[in-house]
Amino acid sequence: MDVEKTIQHLLEMQAHNEEAQARNQQAQAQNELRWAESRKQWEESQIRWEKVEKRSRAAQNRSIKTEHLITALTRVVKEETESMHQLREVQKEQGEKINILIDGQIELRQQMGEMSQKIGELTVSVKELTAAQKETDRKMAAYFDSREGRNGH
Repeated sequence: MDVEKTIQHLLEMQAHNEEAQARNQQAQAQNELRWAESRKQWEESQIRWEKVEKRSRAAQNRSIKTEHLITALTRVVKEETESMHQLREVQKEQGEKINILIDGQIELRQQMGEMSQKIGELTVSVKELTAAQKETDRKMAAYFDSREGRNGH
């Protein structure tokens, strides 16, 4: 009966580990999507910056007042600063989630190692039980053979 409980426990541990691994993979996929979004935002800010540079050059060519140019550049710098701050926050979140994934993988590997060890122990126990059962069967057969010989059957 203990063998069945051990097998059931090992199967539950394996199911738990598989669920944890699936959650880790899902979190990793979400992180990759967030990274792609932040990369897209960064690229868009680069495009805005290039447009401002073009406008700046055009403004210089048309002799637009310096105040307007400074205002536009200041606005772009603020937008760039905000975009970079957001990018850093996303990277920080991703780093934290990656660390969580790594910790989960380490825990999963430890649990799998423990499970392998328990399966090995269980295998040895089953072999011992099988050998003991064969010995019991042999002794019972010898006993019944000897009983038949005494009774004359």
